[in-house]
Parts: sequence; structure tokens; C-alpha cells
Amino acid sequence: MNIKKVALLFIVTALISCGEAESTLNDAISFSRDGLALIEQSNDEELEKTERERLIKDGNEKINKSKEAYKALILDSPENGLYLNNYGWVQMRSGDLKGAKKSFDLASKYKDSIHPKDSLDNNIAELNILLGKQEQ
Repeated sequence: MNIKKVALLFIVTALISCGEAESTLNDAISFSRDGLALIEQSNDEELEKTERERLIKDGNEKINKSKEAYKALILDSPENGLYLNNYGWVQMRSGDLKGAKKSFDLASKYKDSIHPKDSLDNNIAELNILLGKQEQ
């Protein structure tokens, strides 16, 4: 194979990988948003117990799918602060505060890849409030 063909193959492979990562990120965001919305709906006291339980179960399944998608993204790009920050956010929202702290600590090493820039700082501030409440 000549150098032009190798370079073209590399570029095509890189573009496909970027597209797959973007799709996985979009899935992770959707799963977390939808899962948390279902759990929020379960707080409606007018719902029957079985409906509340179904909403919680479905919500947790979506959150777990979100976590798995973020884990795959982080495995492929461990220095991507955006993935680590978003994963930490899902952990925090689902009650895994220790996991969230670990993810945010790692994300802080790669701040340049986080957009919007202040999202990590906001997440850390929210986590610190939650950790403070947990100690009380």
C-alpha cells in the first residue's frame, strides 16, 4: 500500500471513530436525562405504588445505560475531561457521591476538554453541598 492510501484509511477510520464517540455521548446524555426524569416522576404521590415502582425501575435502567456508555467513552479516551465530568454528574445525581468525587477529581486534570468551562466547577460545588448534607 502506498502512503496516500494508508493516510486516507487512517483519516476514514478516525472520522468513523469520532462519529461513534459522538453518538455514544449523545446516547449517554439522553439516557441520563430520561432516567432522571422518570425517577422525578415517581415522586408524584398521586400515582399508584406499582406505577411509582415501575418509573423508578425504568429510570434506574436508563441511568445504568448512561453509566455504561460513559464508561465505554472513558475507556476509549481516558483523558477526556468532558466524559469524566459528565460521568461524575450522573454518579452524583444517582447518589454515588464517592464515585462522583473520584470522577470530578480526574476530570479536573483535563479541564481544557470540558465545555462549558464552568460546568466542572459547578458540579464540584453541588457535590460539596451534597457531601456536607450527608455528614449532618
